Amino acid sequence: YQELLDEILSKTGGIGASVGTYENRNAKDEYIGCFRINAKFLYEKVNFALSIIKEMLLESKIRDDKRIYEILCQLKSKAEITMVSSGHVMATLRGASYYSKDAYYDDCTGGIRLYQFILPFVNHFEEQKESLYQKLESVMQKLFSKERMLISYTADTKGIEIFEKNLSLFDEFKVADATKNYFVQRKNPNGFVPVMLNEGFKTSSQVQFVARCGNFKGDEDLPYTGTLNILSLILNYEYLWINLRVKGGAYGCMSGFSPTGESHFVSFRDPHLKQTNEVYEKIVDYVEHFDADEREMTKYIIGTISNRDVPLTPRMRGERSLNAYLIRTNLEQIQKGRTEILEATPQDIRALAPYIKNILAQGAICAIGNEAKVIEDGDLFKEVKSLLADEDKTKEK
Repeated sequence: YQELLDEILSKTGGIGASVGTYENRNAKDEYIGCFRINAKFLYEKVNFALSIIKEMLLESKIRDDKRIYEILCQLKSKAEITMVSSGHVMATLRGASYYSKDAYYDDCTGGIRLYQFILPFVNHFEEQKESLYQKLESVMQKLFSKERMLISYTADTKGIEIFEKNLSLFDEFKVADATKNYFVQRKNPNGFVPVMLNEGFKTSSQVQFVARCGNFKGDEDLPYTGTLNILSLILNYEYLWINLRVKGGAYGCMSGFSPTGESHFVSFRDPHLKQTNEVYEKIVDYVEHFDADEREMTKYIIGTISNRDVPLTPRMRGERSLNAYLIRTNLEQIQKGRTEILEATPQDIRALAPYIKNILAQGAICAIGNEAKVIEDGDLFKEVKSLLADEDKTKEK
């Protein structure tokens, strides 16, 4: 594997794999789960790059006990570091997974559930390895087939012509089921059932990461609006900043609203827990009574739009285009969002109060933090548990 890595890095700008989701912004709870291979290379290396990708996907031999165990241990160690150092990300993802199908998928492939899945294979490798190999081989056979493949390639006209001449390399990918198009958005492909777990995870850390999550669409199916981007900036640098960082002593605070409705409020390295949740609960009142003069609104608008109009490399443009295609967004929607930002008024911000009510009404809360603090404020949660599960708990699962 080291020789393979050296070969790849000597002839390309890198080839990597990842797993993630693309949500349909026009339909609630519809998403696509993807295994992604990303590569960057010069035109004269097109044949090499595509050949290596094909070889990696179709010819990899995974029954190497020593190497697979090393990889499992690396994944476990990386997950433990990420869960503690980036607890705000993990808490937000876990909180959203209580009710969101795509967030549940992401938690299984890159969150706390992935860590819990890896543990039995690390702790009982000899007993579990055959099961793992069978799972991996089954997934590889099903996943790497023509009807499951989508290729996004970014280049100029010359580069496209060179690429098309090498597409025959993918003829070796079999067709498992020609009747299916796996890039059609569909609801709940994994049979997900929402469960509002509301967990408090105990760690040896002295600080907390506290996340409240929800979908603003609610029963009314409220539409996405560009002014939510302004509200996020206002909360991050005004309300949440003052109450969580300045007064509360947290290292950071964040909020976010996606076109699909998925939203969150989260604190970073926070000395508090219940007090932070009370700050979240009062966001509705803050938004309902929000006011700003023309100069302040202009500052908010400039700050928001500056994050959208940034120079893009060809690779970034290609990724943005692919993302737009898979989440089913179009230029009219993008322009509408821009216009709503540029023309926003204090009244538009106040009109977002029902959105915040819907988010908080979801009741999803997840926190990762100090053991004593999580236990002290345990009435916020349905279950309090250790983040880094021991072997006995893993065996029980």
